[in-house]
Amino acid sequence: MTAIHAPKNDLAQSAETPTYDVIVVGGGFGGIYQLRHLRDRGFSVILLEASGGFGGAWSLNRYPGARVDSHAPVYQFTDEYLWKDWDFSQMYPDHEEMRSYFNYVDSKLDLSKDSRFNTKVVGATFDEEQRMWNLETQDGATFRARFVVFATGSTTEPYTPSIPDMDAYQGELVHTARWRSDLDMTGKRVAIIGTGASAVQVVQEAGPVVENLTVFQRTPNISLPMQQKYLDDEEQAALKNKMPEVAAKCRETHAAIDYDFDPRSGVETPEDERNAVFERLWNQGGFAFWLGNFSDYLFNDKTNDEAQRNSPLLLGEIPHL
Repeated sequence: MTAIHAPKNDLAQSAETPTYDVIVVGGGFGGIYQLRHLRDRGFSVILLEASGGFGGAWSLNRYPGARVDSHAPVYQFTDEYLWKDWDFSQMYPDHEEMRSYFNYVDSKLDLSKDSRFNTKVVGATFDEEQRMWNLETQDGATFRARFVVFATGSTTEPYTPSIPDMDAYQGELVHTARWRSDLDMTGKRVAIIGTGASAVQVVQEAGPVVENLTVFQRTPNISLPMQQKYLDDEEQAALKNKMPEVAAKCRETHAAIDYDFDPRSGVETPEDERNAVFERLWNQGGFAFWLGNFSDYLFNDKTNDEAQRNSPLLLGEIPHL
């Protein structure tokens, strides 16, 4: 690895405005990675996180059914120092287990000592004369740094549509990205707007307990079964043995996952062989049917038609998602 020489930490400190080499904004996977490696290279760093803990979206997303959509081996840091002592209990961990994972990472790397939680950055200006960034937080605090790294992701700020007279609605209004812990749907009449991943997860939890459920859909969507399961000791050990290979593969693929598109053309592959690929990917679950399929199925109508025509869902081999 090429040596990186950090600048001397000779920044003038102010009692009112703490000053650092780098400020990292956001405490999810990206922010934690930046904090760890910048700190290890000798920079003075602070991480500012708007929520009350590490995890990014997983610190905020606590709605019923919230869980990852990637299989557990790839939904973690690929550093052996971190994965060797951690086992997920589910192939697709839920939001509670993800927060436990980030607490574990914090305990291994001692991240909290260089982090400030419940600290939302609301403004950033650059001082041309001093060549410094000045950041302001929601509570009025200020921070200065030579560099600012925004690791804020793309799925943490909720979008609420402007619906006429919505403020006149007398029932409970809640966004999945800001779910209230005291909210109970049991026996209620519930309406869900949208059919994205969050909506699909909430629907599966709400359906069995509500009095009536209505889903408002703008655009038809397809939902594939993820083949969720709890992992026993033997399965966890098998996954752990494969982690070096999984970690290496994640660094090579465009989706940072341990498989890639099949380079063959689906329509040029013999029918029996093509259908065997479809069945294997379907049974594999997760993103496999999407990101491990024939390389031309996203732009070749014939291959795409074959993928749909031969999916167990459309053949009626499974009763429901």
